Amino acid sequence: MHQDLGSVPSKRYEHEADIYKAFAHPTRLRVLEFIGDQERTISTIRHELNVSGPNLSQHLRILKTAGLLTTTRYKQQVYCSCTSPAIRDLCLAMHKALEEHVCHRDIWAV
Repeated sequence: MHQDLGSVPSKRYEHEADIYKAFAHPTRLRVLEFIGDQERTISTIRHELNVSGPNLSQHLRILKTAGLLTTTRYKQQVYCSCTSPAIRDLCLAMHKALEEHVCHRDIWAV
């Protein structure tokens, strides 16, 4: 049975929209996919994704502000990880849904 949408506070939808916006950039999607369910150093992310330090920093800040990513410092390194395994699952589900949707169209011809 569906929840009565009138009972859901509009602030919740605003908050969800802000989180969805954090997914709305290819670099951020690549970061989340690369991190997955592991902990990665910023230098490893930068190297593997071939992203400049300032650019990566900006994207990490957006992901962190949205609550999708957390960082911890250990000695000289800063480690990034997803805040929940559900984030990785959501990324995979979105990717699969888009592949299924697009496979009927020739948009992603590589």
